[in-house]
This record gives sequence, C-alpha cells and structure tokens, in this order.
Amino acid sequence: MITTSAWFIEGAVTTDGLTQRVSIPMGRFQVGRRADANMCLANPSVSKNHAEFVATEVALFVRDLGSTNGTFVNGERITQDTPIGTHDIVQFADFEFIVGRTSIQGSSLTALCSPSQWQSTLAQFHKLLTSRSVVPHFQPIIRFSDDQTIGYELLARSTHAGLTNPREMFDAAEKIGLAARLSVICRETGVEIANKLAKPGLLFLNTHPSEKPHVGLLESLIQLRMRAPDLGIVLELHESAVTNPKEMAEFRDELRNLRIQLAYDDFGAGQARLLELAEVAPDFLKFDIGLVHDIHLAPQRQQMVAGLVRTIRELGIQPLAEGIELTAEAEVCRQIGFTHAQGFLFGRPVPAESM
Repeated sequence: MITTSAWFIEGAVTTDGLTQRVSIPMGRFQVGRRADANMCLANPSVSKNHAEFVATEVALFVRDLGSTNGTFVNGERITQDTPIGTHDIVQFADFEFIVGRTSIQGSSLTALCSPSQWQSTLAQFHKLLTSRSVVPHFQPIIRFSDDQTIGYELLARSTHAGLTNPREMFDAAEKIGLAARLSVICRETGVEIANKLAKPGLLFLNTHPSEKPHVGLLESLIQLRMRAPDLGIVLELHESAVTNPKEMAEFRDELRNLRIQLAYDDFGAGQARLLELAEVAPDFLKFDIGLVHDIHLAPQRQQMVAGLVRTIRELGIQPLAEGIELTAEAEVCRQIGFTHAQGFLFGRPVPAESM
C-alpha cells in the first residue's frame, strides 16, 4: 500500500477565536486579505498578498510576500523562504497557526502529529518568548569557611500555564528548536534584574546543551557583559561539554577576557572525567546531587567523594556541593573539603523581591 503525507495548519482564521484545520495541498498556497486567496484572513492587519506556503510530500516552506506586518516562524520574522515542520508556529500579522502533518494510506487518514494537544502550550510558549516574560529566581550559594552567601544561581520560572518551571519551558522549547534562544532570554532577564540589586555577589548562569561555545554563546555573553560591566558572573557548562580540550581552553580564555568565571555542572552524574577536566580547569566544579544526597549515611561514598574533592582542590578548583537539604549532609561535605554549597538547606529559589 502506498503511503503519502499531507500538511495542514491549525488555528483561528477569524477573530472569534474558533480553531479550524486548514489543509495545505501540494504546490503553492497563498495567504492574504484578498477574497480569492487560498486562505483569506479578512483583517486589516493582514496584507492583500501576505504570504504563501510551498508544499511537497517531504517538505513545507513558507515565504513572506512583502507584507506590512510580517510573517513569523516561532516568533522570528522571516525575510526568505523558511522550512517549517510539525509543531512549528507560523504567524501572519496577528494570526497564529500550528503546523501538522498526516499520513495517508490508501483511503485512511492518520494524524502523525496532531497539534491540538500542543496548541495551548505552544501558544503560551510563543507569548513567553515574544514578551520575554521569564521570571528569574535566585538560589543562594554559600562559602563553608565563613557560612557567607557569595552569590546566587539564576533559575527560570514563568507564570504561563504549562510553563511554570524550567523543565516544562525547555521541553516545549526543545520540541520546536528554540531551547538556545530561551536560554539566552533567561540569562539576559536574570542579569538585568541582578544588576539592579545592591549586593548580588556572583551570578551563576546556566547554559543549554544546544548552545555551543563558539557558535552564538560567546556573542551572547559579550552582549551580557556590555549590559552589566561590573556584575560578577560565573558561566555553568555541563561537564559533558568538555569534548575538545583545545577549543574549551580557547573558550575559557575568552571568558577570562570578559571577566567571566567558569563552572562545570553536574560533575559525577555520568563518568567523572578528571583528566579531561584538569586540562581545562574551571573555577568551580559543582558536584551532582546524586553524590551529595544522604552522603552522611554512605561511608564508602564519603571516602570516594573525599578523594575527588582533594584532587580537585589540588588542581586549584573550588568544589561545590549541590542539592544539600539536611544539616547532616552539610556537615559531612564541610568535613571532606567542599569549599562551597548550595541547596534547600541554605535557601530555595526565590524572585528578586523575596531575596
């Protein structure tokens, strides 16, 4: 049996908000205010000849036709033919649609990726990106030697339904290829707020695995430093990012030129690669919560972690214990040589006004 596929978009084609599914046939499919357009959007914000789809069995493209108010894909205004796929959000002026695809086998029609279940979440995500309505939260990091708060890790939240925590936000972002953009927005919003605080100390900023040191990440950090020239910044990378020591060494040098410190996150979550990490030594090494949780009840783990901490400190790296929730855990971590700590015991993530 021959299997083919068909594209469709789903959204409101009128201002009453009622959702409709519109099939996109093979070839060109015009969108505009003209009554004879393949899809007529009778609204002044839409140009007469606004945009068009170009569909094949294996690909779908959208192009703007010189519209006044623009054609957008996942919140970005397009200026050339742009490939789109399932779950992408296409916007013509004020009208938003989610892309879907069906599989046709003989006379049967099966939805491969029905956008209905995602429409609400992705619409909320689009609002989050366009309004940059991330709510930065700050979790304290303390120094064991004097129990002082030396800074905060920046963590993201939002008030949008279905996107209240980082996991929900980045799950949605990853599905439409916008995780790196969301990560940049989280850092920029957090730095903007932290820069207004009286004594923020060091601000630990997270990265997403899709962000590559020399492809966009460095540029975003240069912009951050220009916006906050005096803010103490520590950039967190997952230890798995250290795949090419030479490139990482060059990136670390670029960070130093920007007066940005480096931390490797989640050390010990996978294979602890001390030799590779030592080649490009960070300023901080954050031990994964899996090594710290209930460490006071695990003597053998205490010995193993103590050995790692001792080696890390000999390399001039400051070891930081993550996820401490109990006083007993904190005391063991202090005794075996951790210099810094973070966890609910010392403070939960809170917005700036609650710090």
